[in-house]
Amino acid sequence: MASGFNLSPEQITPGLYRVAIDLSNATYYPVTNGSTVAATQGGINPYNWDNAVYTGGLPTSVPFTTALAQGNLRWAIVLEQLASIDDCRILDPVVTTGGTSGNYQPTAVSFTVAFDRDGFFLPSYNAVQKAAGATANGTVVINNTAVTAYNGTDGATAVTTVPLAIKDVVTKAICAGGTTGYGRSHRAFNIAQNGDSQITLSIQQPNTPATIWGTITVSQVALTGLTY
Repeated sequence: MASGFNLSPEQITPGLYRVAIDLSNATYYPVTNGSTVAATQGGINPYNWDNAVYTGGLPTSVPFTTALAQGNLRWAIVLEQLASIDDCRILDPVVTTGGTSGNYQPTAVSFTVAFDRDGFFLPSYNAVQKAAGATANGTVVINNTAVTAYNGTDGATAVTTVPLAIKDVVTKAICAGGTTGYGRSHRAFNIAQNGDSQITLSIQQPNTPATIWGTITVSQVALTGLTY
């Protein structure tokens, strides 16, 4: 006998999206030399100074500790910005570096964004773009209705899919502060105390948003073997 209980498509359409960021080009993601540090440096880094991944030791100079904290702050902003569009979870971060100590800035970072209902992300982000005055570029079908689509931060690509919307959100998060700077209190390793300190960081975009956009790829993960 039928139960009479029906689920909407939004309740049974989870989605997983793998984000990969190529930080290997030091022109796109500047790297500190350990003697001085700029607000553009540090890349993006999921691992704080006290994480067990730093088997080669902790940062050895103030510029290294600052750059690490700047990468941590950008990571935090990425998570905040994704969650501000729709509820999600971050799974399986993978970080590649040139060494095992806290002195090394990541050369690649990847992670999975998991939605219980991924059908809400694109409509929500389309509304955000509209409110922000983004440049119109064609149309996109949302809830069976054609609505205006808007360019991503590269200035040319219409954001018409969930992967493109995630890519745009991540790009904007990495570029927080633009060329003038964004400041926030954040954790950092204090060499003198051999412990944690709360400092005020100021970060700027590592490069232009269009350039950072080109370093990011997002692909949907196939939910093989599952039936919805």
